[in-house]
Amino acid sequence: MQLDIGLIKKFVKLERAKSALADATNRINAKIDQIREQVCDNMTDAGIQNMKVDGRTVYTVNEIWPKRLGTPEEVVAALKEADLKEYVKTGYNNQSVAALFREMDRNEEPLPAALKGVIEPNHVTKVKSIKS
Repeated sequence: MQLDIGLIKKFVKLERAKSALADATNRINAKIDQIREQVCDNMTDAGIQNMKVDGRTVYTVNEIWPKRLGTPEEVVAALKEADLKEYVKTGYNNQSVAALFREMDRNEEPLPAALKGVIEPNHVTKVKSIKS
């Protein structure tokens, strides 16, 4: 099979466009973050919960989120003590297991027997590009 350089050039062009859009999005998000609190305070002080401006509805919303006061371990212990175990997640970190599998592959180590049939290394080939 012959290499299709036109296809690869199209891929590079799209990667550049994606990178430029990501950079623009990051700059815009930073600007939004700089004024978000001021906009919220301005609307709250004016007693306005929502308004339409230039085809968008801007609104304030009150949300409740947990604010951790102790260590993560203390929070887990407190939730368990309060019989709220369903809010404690036990699991594994996919990134960490991927790093483990890559290390095992480099060292030519076999998959531990306990993992067989449950989780296994999945070799995936991807094409990527970087600015050169």
